[in-house]
Amino acid sequence: MKPYVICHMMPSVDGRIVIDEWPRGVATPGLYDKTADQLKTQAWVCGTVTMQEFSGPGRFRAGARASRSRTPKTDWVVEDGAKSFAVAIDASGRLNWRSNDVNGDRLIVVLTERATGAYLDFLRERNISYLFAGKQDVDFALALEKLRAHFGIRRVSIQGGGKINGAFLNAGLIDELSLVFAPVVDGTMEVPTVFDVAGRRKHGPMNLRLTSVRQLPKGVVWLRYRVLGRGGAK
Repeated sequence: MKPYVICHMMPSVDGRIVIDEWPRGVATPGLYDKTADQLKTQAWVCGTVTMQEFSGPGRFRAGARASRSRTPKTDWVVEDGAKSFAVAIDASGRLNWRSNDVNGDRLIVVLTERATGAYLDFLRERNISYLFAGKQDVDFALALEKLRAHFGIRRVSIQGGGKINGAFLNAGLIDELSLVFAPVVDGTMEVPTVFDVAGRRKHGPMNLRLTSVRQLPKGVVWLRYRVLGRGGAK
């Protein structure tokens, strides 16, 4: 059984999520974090690109250890009593982590069998839990099931980027949207949006039911929707 899944993002009013060129002061990380806290989730999930902001510099390099590792490609769970988690979707094992802590949350890495034994050794040396979900491509449903089974995670937020959000949406795994709209129009073409589905969609557009509207300081509006139909919980 999977956890309850909330996609939580701070987009512009036209859905863009890259804030680098937004006017100063428009993006308000404090409000984003406060609204995230109110969702009462036990874990937050991001893809490789977003997680690079939190990992060490550069990409993992196996070096001399590449041919020596015989570590099996099975789940490795660190049981240390952690109650909150940061989950990195890193299919091939590229992120160069320094520790098993991300802003006070215990790190979990979701891999596919493309990850090398050398990378598994690297994670073990840092006491970082990892889960396998798929051979070549990430099986997001399996990843969620394992997060609940191994760590007791019942509520999780997906926090980008657009491709990861789109993958969860396309797999029909998102139950709720939590969109904290910044008072800015971006308008830039080819900029990631809240949902960027790669390839063929499994489902058509998703029906939503509005459950909450809140006006926050600095012109920010927080909308919450329940996902209906084939793509979400009834």
